[in-house]
Amino acid sequence: MGKSSRKRRREQRGGLGRVMVIVALAAVGLATTRGLGPMYLGAFGPLVGILLWFLYTGMIEGRRLEGFHYATAVVTVPASGFLARQIALGDFRPLGPVAFRSQATTLVAHLIGAALSLMLGLAAGLAVRRLEQARGWDLATFFRGALVGSFLAIPILLVVFNQESLVNLDTRDRLTALAVLGAGFAIGGIVEALRA
Repeated sequence: MGKSSRKRRREQRGGLGRVMVIVALAAVGLATTRGLGPMYLGAFGPLVGILLWFLYTGMIEGRRLEGFHYATAVVTVPASGFLARQIALGDFRPLGPVAFRSQATTLVAHLIGAALSLMLGLAAGLAVRRLEQARGWDLATFFRGALVGSFLAIPILLVVFNQESLVNLDTRDRLTALAVLGAGFAIGGIVEALRA
């Protein structure tokens, strides 16, 4: 009887500790995104959320990050940037004609874009999980390398394009940027998969 009550108390403390860590990570996320404009919140909010999710899963829970996690990040982060830009340009209006009438409706439109990018990422993560289970593959190494390759491609983009052309990309520059990011993604994924 005494052992089971001690075990129950230890489990309750562990549960309370996890809740405290989640609250602390949420506070870090809010502090990181505090003061961002609606467009930047829509673009970078999902990135901050993904990084905190990786931190919690990998370091706090001590679980191995799987293909599901990496695929979710690979789709969510670029999708959030793309949707935030489309909403800011007025090409995508999730609230219809109500959007951009006030700061609050602009913020809500960008939050909807961030939520849509997260849903796309989760759908991609679930598809990768199903593929891994059906084929017996381990795609985590490929996606881990692809993320590293994509991040390494960003400094190349910063060297190739100046600040003005990064903000106002024409069609040729946009295709070049996508090609550089795609090459970083593919090369990083293949190299990591071959190393494993």
